[in-house]
Order: sequence, then structure tokens, then C-alpha cells
Amino acid sequence: MTPGSSPNGWVDLALPRGCARFDERWADQLLAAGLDAPETLLRPRPEGPGTGRGPRAMVDLPGGGRVFVKQALRGGLPARITRDRHLWRRRFLRDLDRARRAAACGCPVVPWLGAVFERARPGWRVFLIAPWIEGGIDLARLMGRTRDPREAEAIWRAALDAVGAMHRGGMYHRDLNLGNLVARRSASGWEVVVVDLDRPRLYAGPVPRRRRRRALARLARSWRRLFGDVPPPGGLPLEDRAGRHGAAFCAP
Repeated sequence: MTPGSSPNGWVDLALPRGCARFDERWADQLLAAGLDAPETLLRPRPEGPGTGRGPRAMVDLPGGGRVFVKQALRGGLPARITRDRHLWRRRFLRDLDRARRAAACGCPVVPWLGAVFERARPGWRVFLIAPWIEGGIDLARLMGRTRDPREAEAIWRAALDAVGAMHRGGMYHRDLNLGNLVARRSASGWEVVVVDLDRPRLYAGPVPRRRRRRALARLARSWRRLFGDVPPPGGLPLEDRAGRHGAAFCAP
């Protein structure tokens, strides 16, 4: 990262304790909102769309609108060594670019607006920024509180449509789960977008069938973890419905 350069619409900034890469269209507003020092804005677990680990915050921008900022924490075995430090920035810089490219290809995803890297010695603490989804709620919470079966089925169908569109557009999400699907009601019904794009993989064509099945299997595990053996709305087991959805919407 070279301060002041603008690779593919990004602007790189040198900060007292590290550096940042912001979407050049949002950079002035992000700086004015104090997002060059995001750790001062974070709260442990505010209400808002998306689950996942780590502190996060909703931040109002001076020009109007809001953004979502979170600290990127490690999970699984790496977290036993260090939970909040990352040795390399390269992975997150790739994520910024890939998420933007996926959105440009028509995938129903919410791309990152930027990342802030704070020196931690060793490594970096990383903070990620994305647009706030007004009226959005993640499916992990929404499906548990929706009592109307017809509405629940409409939400679930919208979620599967979003996953199918993402796969058709050529983006593979390595950690697809209910917390990474955010729904909001629109004039035409429910809309679902995919968030928290952690190490997405892009393909020149539709995502290969093996990868699609792996993503849908992760989604199935996420459902069972929260709701046990109760199937999703529509009367079909998640694996069957997801499989049919994949065949109908994601086939090359």
C-alpha cells in the first residue's frame, strides 16, 4: 500500500498507528466520521444485522447515511494463538477488491467500503467498514421470530434466490450461514443480500457444482445449529430444497 495511490477506485492513507484503504467515493465521509480510528467507536454487541464474532458499531456519516464497522477477529484453532491479530494485510486487501467486483457482476452482496490496519507487533489489528443496511435483519434472528408460515416461506425463498444469484454471478462464500444473509422488506416483498464477505472466491463463470454444494451444506449446518431438526419453511428438508435450488438457479 502506497499512501495516496488509488488502485481501482481505492485510496490508501497513512495513519499515525497504521494505514487504511478506503473507497475513494466514501473516503472524505469516513474520515470525517472518525473511521481512521475505528477502535474508539466500537461496542461489544450492538443491535444490528449480521452475527459473527467481535465488537462492532453503527456510525452516522456527516453527509447522511450510516456505515457498519467491525473488528476482524480470528476463529477456530488460529484464535488459540491470537484472536485479534493478523500477520498479513494482503488477504483483506484482496477481499475489498473481490467484493466490489462481485457486486459489479450483479451478485446480491454488500461490498466493503474500506479497511483500517493498526500495527499490533506482531501483525495487525484489522477493522472493516461496510454500508449499513437500513431495516435489515439477519436470518439467524429473523427466522426465529417470524410466526406467519407464509411470510417465513417468502423470506426463505428470497434467501435461496440470493444465494443462487451469487453462485450464478460466480462468487463463492466460504462461510455461508444464516448470520451472513440479511433481509429487509421492500415494496415488492423481501430482499436478501449476502454480507461479511470473508475470503470470497470469484469464478469467470458460475460457481462449480462441488463448491455450491459445499456452501449449501454449510448453510444447512447453520440452520440445524439454531433450529435443530425443524425444517425450514416450505415443508422440504434444507438439503433437498437447497439442492433443487442449486440445480435450478446455479447450473452452468
